[in-house]
Amino acid sequence: MKEKFFTAPNIITLFRLILVPVYAAVYFALPHMRWLALLCFLVACLSDVVDGYIARKYNLISKIGTVLDPLADKLMYITVVCGLVISGTINFWFFLIYAVKELVMIVGAAVMIKGIKEVIPAKWYGKLSTALFFVVISVSIVYPSNWDTLWINLAYLAVLLLAIYAFVRYGLIYLSLYKKNSEAKSEASEEK
Repeated sequence: MKEKFFTAPNIITLFRLILVPVYAAVYFALPHMRWLALLCFLVACLSDVVDGYIARKYNLISKIGTVLDPLADKLMYITVVCGLVISGTINFWFFLIYAVKELVMIVGAAVMIKGIKEVIPAKWYGKLSTALFFVVISVSIVYPSNWDTLWINLAYLAVLLLAIYAFVRYGLIYLSLYKKNSEAKSEASEEK
């Protein structure tokens, strides 16, 4: 049976994808009104919660949605962090580590959907990582700080360490699923 693409959660996710360049335009074009960029970021984050709720409540979870949803999140996060680097609020190394991790997760999710046919559901450490990232980034958007201050260093270090922890834990789950899938394929080919 063919999946419907234009479901409510997928439409909300497409809206979130559109918000990515809108955020960038607002952030850079109106530096004296960063609260508008924050509003754009908040709308994207809240609509992520809404589309997830609708997808689960009405059983509208789709394979395309399971790829597009984290893609929209990760593209927004990378865009926000990139803007903070360009404006001098945070250091480039944070962006580089965070962007590589996010891009690997995007590619990993696409590979999983195509090859393993399973999706790793969000775990507590992924949710906590996202929540801490959200708080620290939201404050940084509106109140840019000099990178050399102690509190911003500690906040971004905590975000980065938790993100790396979540990345490793998700990676271990992926490897376990990959191994299980490979073994199942081997057994199926041996039975033929």
